[in-house]
Amino acid sequence: MNILKKISVVVFLLVMLFSIQQQVAEATNYRIVKVVNDSSLLVRDSPSDVAKSIGNLTKGEFVTEFSSSKDWSYIQVGDIKGYVISSSLSIPQSSIKIANSKSGLVVKSKPSTSASTLATLKYNMIVEDYGSVENGWSFVQYGNVVGYVKSDFIGNAKTTTKYVNTRSGVIVRNIASPSGASVGSLSNGTQVTVHATLVGWSYVTADNVRGYVEAAYLGTKKPAESTSTSQKSTYNTFSEEELEYALLELEYKKRMYPTHANEYRDALEEQLKIEKEKLNRLLQKEKELRKKIGR
Repeated sequence: MNILKKISVVVFLLVMLFSIQQQVAEATNYRIVKVVNDSSLLVRDSPSDVAKSIGNLTKGEFVTEFSSSKDWSYIQVGDIKGYVISSSLSIPQSSIKIANSKSGLVVKSKPSTSASTLATLKYNMIVEDYGSVENGWSFVQYGNVVGYVKSDFIGNAKTTTKYVNTRSGVIVRNIASPSGASVGSLSNGTQVTVHATLVGWSYVTADNVRGYVEAAYLGTKKPAESTSTSQKSTYNTFSEEELEYALLELEYKKRMYPTHANEYRDALEEQLKIEKEKLNRLLQKEKELRKKIGR
């Protein structure tokens, strides 16, 4: 391979890597649905009281919040994106509904069949339903998809009870994908309510945590020993695959907390224990190999 071909390959790989990183970043940038509390709320083009007004919201309107600080939230309503006073927004009540249209649940940008389509969700997908808006439409959310669906095409799910059944616990995500944003974690033995299972992922609720977990890590019987006991003691009973999964879960847990938090330090401590276990296994393998070859 000549130098030009090598450069081309490197550039191609860099572009692909950047694209993948962008997709993951977008998937994990979790959006939050909020509702307007004030009778009138101005949307401004920058986070300032003297900034230009680009819209006006009324009490009860839903918005999608991308980010927030102490004073200002960056939001979207329809085609309008801008800043509003954070204290004028709150998280609305919602209910868990299942997509019951076998042809798919069409999510629209506005409560109208002529509005642009934002996404088509699969049959049996779970959405957060924030309530009816007008003329048989409901405002819903699935991950970063936020919009309007026909109310007749969503319904109540039949639930079952299961337990987290993996010693490293599970990360709960906002969509049925490993690239989804982490919205919490559940330890081994936690009882969950399963609302639906689709393509290897189950939508579960447990206390204040709700979202998707890998269905393979749920069982119908509660494990005899909790994660907090087994992890804190030793990792020498874990398989290689379980060690790698535990490392991945702990890495995600670290990202959920600031470095000064006890939860972050606990996760770091567990990671060090796993790395030590992996090193001990490598040393043991080396010892056995040397013995085999007579050195």
